[in-house]
Amino acid sequence: MPKWSKYLVAFFALLSLISIACLQPVDRTPYQEEAYYLTMMERIDSLYQDRLVPRDSDTLLIGWSKVNITPSKTTPMAGYGGREPMEFETVRDSIYIRTVVFDDGNRRSAYVSADLLIMPPEVTEHLRQMLPKLGWDLQQVFLTATHSHSSIGGWSPGLVGELFAGEYDPELPKSLAEKVLTSIRKAEENLDAGYVSYNELQAPELVKNRLVKKEGVIDPNFKIIGLLSGDRTAYLTSYSAHATCLSRHTHELSGDFPSHLVANLEKNDAIDFALYTAGPVGSMGPRTIETSDEYDEVIDFGDKLTEYVDLLGLLGPSYVADVSLDFWRVPLEIRTPMAKISRNIAFRPWLFRIFFGEYPIEVSFLQFGNTIFIGLPGDFSGELALPLYESAREKGLNLVINSFNGGYIGYIIKDQWYDLSKYEARTMSWYGPDNGAYISNVIEKIIEKITIEE
Repeated sequence: MPKWSKYLVAFFALLSLISIACLQPVDRTPYQEEAYYLTMMERIDSLYQDRLVPRDSDTLLIGWSKVNITPSKTTPMAGYGGREPMEFETVRDSIYIRTVVFDDGNRRSAYVSADLLIMPPEVTEHLRQMLPKLGWDLQQVFLTATHSHSSIGGWSPGLVGELFAGEYDPELPKSLAEKVLTSIRKAEENLDAGYVSYNELQAPELVKNRLVKKEGVIDPNFKIIGLLSGDRTAYLTSYSAHATCLSRHTHELSGDFPSHLVANLEKNDAIDFALYTAGPVGSMGPRTIETSDEYDEVIDFGDKLTEYVDLLGLLGPSYVADVSLDFWRVPLEIRTPMAKISRNIAFRPWLFRIFFGEYPIEVSFLQFGNTIFIGLPGDFSGELALPLYESAREKGLNLVINSFNGGYIGYIIKDQWYDLSKYEARTMSWYGPDNGAYISNVIEKIIEKITIEE
């Protein structure tokens, strides 16, 4: 055999060994046959067995605050890998961490939303260590974000983290965690007797299915939670459209349409505080006006959502004194990760963890009265949310699904789209072909247990 042939054989042998070490077939074992599924179902059962406690409070206290996190110097922006350069040049919107604290006299919980792409896992881990110094625990804190793709980055180490959020600054996650603690403390300082109003309006003209367009469905539900604290009024709002009115070409720091919506509401003399959170934004994009100026799109979109809140104000939300406060945060059992490079081939888990990092992933839960919030560690699809909303309604519950609860597992999409050669399905769906059904099953189980225990 010629020498060059030996080298060629050796090369292909080495290439085969590398492929075996780095790549694997996509695991298509039904999730119901996997051990993680049974473990998660048992965990939810055990959780509710352990958490039954008397509820003898007669008052729900509510307080809120916001803390400015706008950087004093230029930083990378997060949201688009193709943004060049990554750093912002000017500040369009001040960005905040906004917090609502609920206290029933026995227990207390904080609902925290940041004007960020996600609530970064690095921040969550700092909070896990820092909250006890404030007399709190991560279990009590419901984390989420607005999902602006034009806010600050620099909060994620690793290859993929720096691709989407820019060069990592190890001091930034700690600083953001400290600001969360400040917001909780400030909210506690203005607690007062509180009342809650749950409202759900339909805004189908503002959202589109960006993954499969007319082949799929949209989540048009605009959730508006009215809060009274003493003589003060607040609105907690959540919608399914991605905060992507601004593209990768912008280099102005901005909270996108959520910042404009909140600013509009807080200009209203009848509203003292407002907060926006990302709902089930997976596969859901904003349906915007056609214009050459992206900031016109931001303003128009925020104005239209504001009109819905104004309409609610005219209709008069019905407030009740819900004092049945409950909350928890539980580890999410899940299939081993698989970042696909083709329909049936994916990176092995060890290589995935090198690229993406490894952090605890959890499901968050907050309940007052018959309104429940479930927080998930990723972009949960609005398509998956619709039957869950209906299931909750049938059981007399109001369900709000929030994304980005301090962990991240990529996109959680409808299973029938898993094999599409598209960004959400091919690049960002990391946990198998039936992860959408599995996570939906987890939420259904939670709803079922609430109904039984109530």
